[in-house]
Formats: sequence, structure tokens, C-alpha cells
Amino acid sequence: TQPAFAAGELERMRPRWVAQARQAFDDPGELAARYADHLLYGPGHPLGRLPDPGPAMAVRREDLVAFHARHYTPRGALLVVAGDVEPDRVLDLVRRHLGGWEGPSAQGGPPSPQGAAGLIPPARLEGSRVQFVEWPGQTQVRVELRQPGPPVTADDWLAVRVYNYILGGGAFASRLMDVMRVQLGSTYDVHSYYSGYRFGSHWVLSTYTRNDQVWKALEVLQAELARFYRDGITQQELEDARGFYVGSYPMRLETAADLAQAISDAIWQGRGLEWVSLFPVRAAQLRQEEVQAAIRRHFDPERFAVTLLGDPSVLQSAPARVWGVPAQQVQRVARPRGDG
Repeated sequence: TQPAFAAGELERMRPRWVAQARQAFDDPGELAARYADHLLYGPGHPLGRLPDPGPAMAVRREDLVAFHARHYTPRGALLVVAGDVEPDRVLDLVRRHLGGWEGPSAQGGPPSPQGAAGLIPPARLEGSRVQFVEWPGQTQVRVELRQPGPPVTADDWLAVRVYNYILGGGAFASRLMDVMRVQLGSTYDVHSYYSGYRFGSHWVLSTYTRNDQVWKALEVLQAELARFYRDGITQQELEDARGFYVGSYPMRLETAADLAQAISDAIWQGRGLEWVSLFPVRAAQLRQEEVQAAIRRHFDPERFAVTLLGDPSVLQSAPARVWGVPAQQVQRVARPRGDG
């Protein structure tokens, strides 16, 4: 509640921040993911910023003080305690250590879903966008797909989680793994997930493939995503997904820390304790038509932000259209370096 922000501590942390920013330039997967977010959100959004050591070099103590004063206030703060504790004792400790906590937003309810920074979800894609980040010498091409998704507060968020599990979130139980690895043999790993922000999420697909297989892999991947939207899920796929969520849920609450995290997540998402206690029931009762409706509502089979990272020679064999975009309109980006 009253941090000192000692100048010496700032200077000790600065090299670590710089090193973390520069690490992204040497990791193909990390760099591809950062450029994919940049393509979806744009440079003006915090989630669209590319790795840059500059801000870490320029940040001043007064910047930290101002940020803390603006965002670290009692408004919207949440404390969850789980374990073998005495509630009265916990309340005494809270009053003693946090009773005097004040701030410009001490009065009022919880913050808006946009959060203190006023974040907004990415705009709807008018059409697919494709960029190729050039990294000479790479023997594989990293593939990252993005598209806007619903906020984690959506009423059908559970249905969204289930259909993504079936599509690409369920490891070897997912369609994408079956199509891309088992059938095509183009990759060892392909997975998808929703970021799950309160202001609006985005859908992520990540994979990689050999240089000589990239265009065939993209063709198969695009066709499978279109088929998923067109045909939806089967009843057997739903039963398997429900079994996973119901069966694995107790393991997610094994420790006091797990339980506290589940409760805080539910409250932060605008849900109550009932969401935690009845989650397996809701998962078991989810109907096929509910999941199909969520796919139709939130998944777009035609508009993606596509990022490829690899050796630029791969583009010499590119088809006339890459994910529906004319090959000559694919944005080419030279690999940035973090030593500047």
C-alpha cells in the first residue's frame, strides 16, 4: 500500500527487464506470437506492442509512482483466503494491515470490464490479413492465427471453452491434432485457445511445420476450420469433452491455492461462488445445440490474422493466394533484432 520504489531497486531491475524484452528476438515461437498479436490489435493497443527494450531503459521512478497511484487502489481489490483458518482472525489481520488503504477510487463498485487501462477488444476483421516475418536460415515455418473472440464474462463462455477443446485445445483429443499431425504428419504440435480477457478475448492457434510442407499444411488447416464451422461438433465429441471437464475438475481444486484461484477467477469474471461449486454440473448438462450456437456466434471461418515466420525463400513457392490473400499482398517483415 505504500511502496518506496527505491532508486537502487529500479536500477537493479532494469537490466532484467531489458533482457526479457531482448529474449523475444531470439525465440522464433515467441517472436511469431508477438507479431501475430501486433497484426490483430495494432501498435496502439498494449497487446499489440512488439518487443522493445527501449521503455525499460527509459522508465523513471516517477513513472512507477504515478502508475501505482492510478491503478493500485482499493476499488476492485479482491482478497480470497482458503484453508484451515479462523475467519475472525483473518478479518483482524485485514483491518490491521489494509484498514487504512486509501486511493482516488476508494469509493464505488468494482472496475468496469474494460479495466483501469480502458482496454478495448480488437476490431472485427474485415478480411484475412497475412504477414511473413523473415528469419533467414529457419528450417521450419511458425504459424500463428488470431481472431477476435468473446469476453470471458460471456454467458456462453463454457460452450466456447468446450468447442475450442474439441477443435484445438484438447491435445490428442482435438480435431486439429488429428488432422495436422496424425493424418498429414506436418507437425508435432498444434493447439488453440481463447485468451479469456474481460474486455474481450482473442482466439489463438499455434503450430509449425517444415518449409517444404507449409503451403499444404495451411491449405489443410484452412479447410478444417471451415469444416468445423460448417458442420459443427458431433454428439460423441461433446460427450468426450464433457467427460474431460467433469473428470478433471476435482484435480483443479486439490490445494487451497487452487481453490482460492478458482474463486477469485469466478468473482473477477462477474460470477459468484456458485460458478465454482456447480461447474461440473453445468459442464455435464451442456447440450450440443448450445455449443453449435456458440460456434456460430463467436467463430469466424473466413477472417483470420495470419502470421508466418520463417526463411524468406519459402515465399518463392507460395501459391497465388495465401489464406485467400494474393501472394503479392502478403506483408513481408524483416526479422528485428534486440541489440539495437
